[in-house]
Amino acid sequence: MDISPPGATAWDDSSNNVAVESKKVIMTYSNGSLSIPLWFFRNQPENYKNYIYWADFPKKGPYSNEYKLSVIGGTVSFIMKDGKNTEGAKQFLEFFMKPENYNKWFLGYGYRYLPVLKSSLETLPLYKDPNDHNIYPSKFYLERATADYRYINPVWGKASYGEHIWSNMVTSVLVKNVPISDAIDAAFSRLQELSKQYGE
Repeated sequence: MDISPPGATAWDDSSNNVAVESKKVIMTYSNGSLSIPLWFFRNQPENYKNYIYWADFPKKGPYSNEYKLSVIGGTVSFIMKDGKNTEGAKQFLEFFMKPENYNKWFLGYGYRYLPVLKSSLETLPLYKDPNDHNIYPSKFYLERATADYRYINPVWGKASYGEHIWSNMVTSVLVKNVPISDAIDAAFSRLQELSKQYGE
C-alpha cells in the first residue's frame, strides 16, 4: 500500500513513484497522478503492459454507498481585478493555453495529471490509443469533470489565493503571538467584507 516507511525522514512528492519503481510497494493511489504508469510505459514497456494497472475508484463505499465523481486536484490560473498588469497577464494566458504551447509544458511535466483542454487530449500521444488499459480511461474522467467551486467562487479565490487569509491567520498566532480568538475573528471579519464586496 501507499504508506511512508517507518524509518523515512522525508516523503516528498516523488517518493511514491520511487517506491513503486524500486518495488518497495506494490500499490499506490499516487495522488491522481499518471506519472507512475508513464514511467513504466517509457522504461519498462513489458511491465507496463502486463503488471501495471491504473484502476478506477470503487463504485461503492464501505457502507454500500455509491461514490460520485470527485475532484482529486486541480491547478488553475486566474487574474485579480486589481492586479498591476492584468492585460499582460491575459496575453500570457492566451499564449500559454494554445495547444502547441500548452502541450510542450504538459509533456515536460511528464503527464503527471490530466490535461484540461480537449484540444490537448486529442493531440497528446498517450491519450490516443483505445487499447491502452492505463492512460486512455483518463479521457472518460475528463469528459465528466466539473469546475470546482473553490476556483470559480470569487470570495474563496480572493481569500485563499489572493490574500492567504487562512495561512496568515495561523502565522499571526505562531509568529506574532496574536491570541487565537483575535486571529479567528479577524479572518472571519475579512471574509464578511469580501462577501459583501463580491455580492456573495
